[in-house]
Amino acid sequence: MPKSPFTDAEFVPVTGHPAPRMTDAVIAEVAAKIEKYDQIHVVTDRHEQAMFTYKRVMAQSAASGRPMLGGRILGPSGSGKTTSARYFRDWVLRQNQHAPDDVPVIIAPLDRACTSRRLFSSILDAIGDDFSEQGTEAILKQRVYRSLRRLNTRLLVIDETQHLRFRSTEANDTTDTLKRMLDDGLCPAIFLGTDEATEFLNQNKQLANRLMPPCDLKPLDRSSPGDRKIFHTYVTELDCELAKAQLTVGKSHLTEKRTLSCLFAISGGVLGRVSNLIRVALDHTLFRGATSIELFDLSHATTSWAVAQDFIGYNPFITGVRGAR
Repeated sequence: MPKSPFTDAEFVPVTGHPAPRMTDAVIAEVAAKIEKYDQIHVVTDRHEQAMFTYKRVMAQSAASGRPMLGGRILGPSGSGKTTSARYFRDWVLRQNQHAPDDVPVIIAPLDRACTSRRLFSSILDAIGDDFSEQGTEAILKQRVYRSLRRLNTRLLVIDETQHLRFRSTEANDTTDTLKRMLDDGLCPAIFLGTDEATEFLNQNKQLANRLMPPCDLKPLDRSSPGDRKIFHTYVTELDCELAKAQLTVGKSHLTEKRTLSCLFAISGGVLGRVSNLIRVALDHTLFRGATSIELFDLSHATTSWAVAQDFIGYNPFITGVRGAR
């Protein structure tokens, strides 16, 4: 049985108070700082690949009226799919190469058990249509097509694509609806979703023939030197950004060898989970009035957030990493 790589003394807080301060003033202060943390965006090679996919797919819009190719970015929750879409949308807007009333990129999240009719309704929701629920499937489809043309939309991103696995009848196969949208040459589309969408998208070979090579964001593999480098770079830059944003005083040494090994185990190689764990640890740090994230905070965040929500079944900071080589 592995044991903690840390001594008992290392778990003792060095700065701040041993317990969180729960006054109204502190709560407001911490909320403002966590909001600042959520604005941090660390770009890795994985994110650069996703950006390339968005750019490549959207570049087809110059051939308006012809059948389009789509793209797919699948991965577990927390892998950065939706974040990458929002980052790309904001990047496109910053280029300022569109008319004032144009909406070049639209991100449409889907609800569970999504039919073809609900797909069109969700796109209208994303556009801001106040009557997105009114009308038959055919009418909603017409309104989607007219809206996307009116807004000169160059890329449609369908988020949570796995919810399209639901279909009421063979005649209402949602993958056929996606294929028809690409065939109609309205605008290119990228499908985001969890791994649950893989089989669903692969089954319709006509749709698969309309998609570029996948840019799936699989969890990083601890046994891969390249993946370990990506993970190390991500955590290093996140630590630097914390200090740059004045959320901590100096670095929190998150890439110390033992700490990094624990973070990899807790996250399962999913970068978004690292970010979420650090957010919880930072929250604890700020409530204590500490100057940087300490082992005390990381261990608390692991137990109260990661273990409590079954991202991992144990706290590697306390027990050591199981199965580590």
